[in-house]
Amino acid sequence: FDEVTQGIDVAVRSEETFSSQGTEVRDPIPATVLDGVKAVDGVKVAEGSVTGFAQFIDKNGKAVTTGGAPTLGVSVSSAPELQAGTTLREGRLPAGSDEMVVDAQTAEKHGFKVGDRVKVLLQGPARTFTVSGIIGFGSAGNLGGATLAGFTLPTAQEVLNREGRFDEIDVVAAEGVTPEQLRDRV
Repeated sequence: FDEVTQGIDVAVRSEETFSSQGTEVRDPIPATVLDGVKAVDGVKVAEGSVTGFAQFIDKNGKAVTTGGAPTLGVSVSSAPELQAGTTLREGRLPAGSDEMVVDAQTAEKHGFKVGDRVKVLLQGPARTFTVSGIIGFGSAGNLGGATLAGFTLPTAQEVLNREGRFDEIDVVAAEGVTPEQLRDRV
């Protein structure tokens, strides 16, 4: 967790809607909130992010299962300051609506390589994406057994049913501003 959130000084989220068995559920926040966060004195970088369900289909047409860990789709940050916890192991980050990155452990286990076309089950219709890169998290190949499909923010918002909304806004403080000062200002 510390590696993945490295570089984030403040995370803006909605209030917890409910909690069940250690899982917090929060309503998405309007994307317009991002402009207000960016305008706060002491903000160096602020970027919205989304997370949701995304399940890979392997080369044999079978759904990739995790034995209980989540099958995640996420937006990949475009800000270098917010990429500290992610290590690009091969290829590049997604640049278009038909590209994604795959976590290293899933790629290795299922033979996904940069340039492969991989089908992904989503909340809406399934889609096929080109693997643009393979990512890790520090020395780890995945996040606690979870599979991870990473998309550009606009693609993630579309396929994860978050158009016009974010699950979180990650914020980096400007030089000389502490995380606590920035939190209080935001």
